[in-house]
This record gives sequence, structure tokens and C-alpha cells, in this order.
Amino acid sequence: MRIFSILFFIFLVKISSAQVVFSVELLSDSMQIGDVNVYRLKVAHPENITIRSIDLKPLQTDPLTTTRFYQDTSFTNDPQKMAQLEEYFLQQGFSREVMEIQKYGNWNPPNESMMLTGSEANWTSQKNGNQVLKENDIQFTFWEEGIHKILPPKIEYEQNGTLRTISTNEIEIQVGSPLAQESTPIDSMTVEPIKNVREEPMDFVQDFLIPASLFILGFLILGGVIYFFVKRANGPKMEIPKPKEFIPANVIASNQLEELKGKQLWQKGDIKTYQSELTHIIRAYLENRYKINALENTTNQIGLDLKKLNLDESLRTEVQNILQVADLVKFAKAEPTNDIHEQFMNKAIEFVGTTKKSDAEIQAEKEALDAEYQNLLESLQNSGKVNSQKNHNHLK
Repeated sequence: MRIFSILFFIFLVKISSAQVVFSVELLSDSMQIGDVNVYRLKVAHPENITIRSIDLKPLQTDPLTTTRFYQDTSFTNDPQKMAQLEEYFLQQGFSREVMEIQKYGNWNPPNESMMLTGSEANWTSQKNGNQVLKENDIQFTFWEEGIHKILPPKIEYEQNGTLRTISTNEIEIQVGSPLAQESTPIDSMTVEPIKNVREEPMDFVQDFLIPASLFILGFLILGGVIYFFVKRANGPKMEIPKPKEFIPANVIASNQLEELKGKQLWQKGDIKTYQSELTHIIRAYLENRYKINALENTTNQIGLDLKKLNLDESLRTEVQNILQVADLVKFAKAEPTNDIHEQFMNKAIEFVGTTKKSDAEIQAEKEALDAEYQNLLESLQNSGKVNSQKNHNHLK
């Protein structure tokens, strides 16, 4: 083998310095199942060559024949001897794969993609001038006898900025059985006669107590699950939610304004409280009537929102004037004249009466709220959370 390597190296020196040569060889071209053999890869290339990757996916076997080499028909035709062979594999812990790679030599074992980058493949290297000879030994074994063809991997390299791929020749190997040459069965492999079944003494804990405990535990769990669902089905039902009382926004605001008017706050000198409550009633009405965030927004923002609604400019101006004066009272401690308070009250009442929804709009809003409540009741009834008879009585 050493002489072959020397001759191979001399041959590589004589070839063109721009060539890349890839070859493979076996330590032995015949082996027995379970033996370890060596698959040696050799690459010769100029120094300006960079190996980028090695694709090991092609490194597999292509069985040419499964003919047995030892042709011992007294062995191969004897089921008892063949059973001993299978038992031998089992006891030795052999795999039944055709070919198994055991070590990758200097290389890091690849992942599932079976691809190695150039940095993951460490070679045993030699240099001769501008030529580099690289070698790596992969140890493998076979688990199926016959004549097998080992397919080579593919190497991708870069030369002068161009990527190229190179492969090499296939190698045939003969794999024989480790027991096929035996004239008589191995004593340790001889099949012993079947012995009578020996009855073990009864163990009270293992044979009775543990199975009985598991049975009782399972019965209790099943009973608990059934009790839970039965109790849940027959248990008290959810209280029926009360329908929302529908009161139009203008009615709410008018009642609040009349209530505020009856308190006579500004007449008693409590101007700040009066202005705060008056503007709160107006803001709440705007929010309920026009669905704008009037309770949280500033006075200027409310004016912009009302302008987007195409509200009459005179009404919008009056509302903004009331809100602005109230801001001055609350934050700047302004003191309007007495006629302003009564005037703002009258304007607020007029504003609510002018901008209230029509009777048709109010009726449509009420029907939508009733429909929403009916859908809620039907949903609860279908889920079993409320009693249908109670629903019926409630709706009456």
C-alpha cells in the first residue's frame, strides 16, 4: 500500500499543475460481515485550488449480487444454521444496514444533509512544489453479504473564481458471512432445547394489591368525572341578565338639566360646581348623541369633531362658548356675571331640544337594543346556562 501511494504521488507530479485529480481505494477489496475496512480518498491539486464542500450523499452501496461466496449449501439450506447466524448478529449488537460508516477519519461527522464544508474536512496533506496531496480514511463495515459497488462522493472546489465539481471511479467489494466457513455450528450458538415453563410463586403485592388498587382508583376517577358533569347539568342556572333600559340621549340630558336648575348652585355662590356640572351634562349628551369622545377630549377637539358632523355653525358656536367659559371658571377662577349662568342654562336646554334625534331614529335605536338583548338570551339558552321557561316568563 505504501508503494502504491509513492507511485501515485509521482504520477501526480508529472500531470499538469492546473489539474485536480480525485481517486479512492480500499484497504481490502474483500471482507466479512462485521469487519472494519478503510475507504481512502485522495485528492491532488495545485496550491491555488480551494476545496469548498464535500457531498457524502452519493457515498452508498449499489448491490450487484447477494450470491453467497462460500457456497456451503449444507449451511445456507439449513434453517437451524441460518437461525444461528441471525442469533449471532443479535448477540453481537450488529446492525442490519447494508453499509455503516463508523468513523470519518480527520473529518467532522456530517449532519443529516451529509454535506461537509471545506473547513469541516481536515485532510492529511503533503506538498511537492506547487502540488498538494490530501488523504483521508473513512472506516466502514458491511452487514449484508454479496458483491457491492461503493459509489464515490462529490467534491466541489474553486479555481480562479470558478466553482467546479469532481468525482471518481466506483469500487466493488466482496462481503462474506463470518459463519459460512464453519463446518459445524459454534457451541455457544447451539440452540438449546425448549425447557418447561416454570411457575413463579404468587406475590400478594404485585399480583393482587397493586392491580386492585389501580382498579379502585380508576373507578373513583370515572365516578368523579360522571358526578361533575351530572351536577353541572342539573345545577342552578345563571341569573337572567336584565335588559338595558332604553332612554333617549335628549331625555337624559333634559332631566339632568332640570335637576341642575333646581339645585340653584350659582344663586348660592357655588359657581364652579354649577359650571362643572353644566358642561359635564353637555359633554355626556354630545357623546351619547353623536358618539364622539366628548367626556375626555378638550373643548377645541370637541369643536373639531362637531365641525366634521356638519353641525349648524351657530349651535356649534354656542356649545363651544359654554365649554370655554366653564374652562375659565374651573382653571382661571373667572367669575361670569349672573345673567351668563341663566343664559347658558337656557342655551343648553335649547341645544338639546334642537339636536335631538327624530322619533323614527329613536324607535330604530330601541329596536336594535331589543334585538341585541334577544340574541343574548338565545345564546345563553342554547348553551344551557339559563332555563328557557324562566326566559319566557321574563320576556312577558
